[in-house]
Amino acid sequence: MKISDILVEKTPHLSFEVFPPKTDAAYEGVLKATEAIAELKPSYMSVTYGAGGGTSKNTVKIASHIKDKYNVPSLAHLTCVSSTKEEVHQVIDQLKAAGIRVKTDATDKSPGFKFAEQEMRGIPVRIECGPKDIEANQAVVVRRDTREKTVVSLDNLAQGVQEILDTMQKEMLERARAHRDAH
Repeated sequence: MKISDILVEKTPHLSFEVFPPKTDAAYEGVLKATEAIAELKPSYMSVTYGAGGGTSKNTVKIASHIKDKYNVPSLAHLTCVSSTKEEVHQVIDQLKAAGIRVKTDATDKSPGFKFAEQEMRGIPVRIECGPKDIEANQAVVVRRDTREKTVVSLDNLAQGVQEILDTMQKEMLERARAHRDAH
């Protein structure tokens, strides 16, 4: 299924971005994190290619793993910085062979603009899970409305994110009612 088809559904969507490990030793930890994230039943998961290309070698393996093992639609976010056209086309061919749809963004927009553009789409939380977090069996959940950061165990990530989303919903409703009543 195309991600664009998923996003037209009139329901809230939850998606996550996974960063490939910088070292081979951290690969298993990333797979453990994807398992915890998959339990949240996201609409899709994105795997970053790596801005400098240094973490790109596992992008296809991780995206395929997410799609095949957890039946979660996945996409690869190819930043293509420091990569030749041939290298990029090689990765695209690997993704297609793994059954992952490929769409490229060849715009001249800066990475910061592209990140802000995605945030403006209303994604409620960001989950940060770097190598040190994986080693500590945790993730940092950042609320986009308040910027509040909460450390959550990977073992309880689904429950932790759900509690944060429930709190956000409750607080947004309270703010809306207070605004309505004041006006």
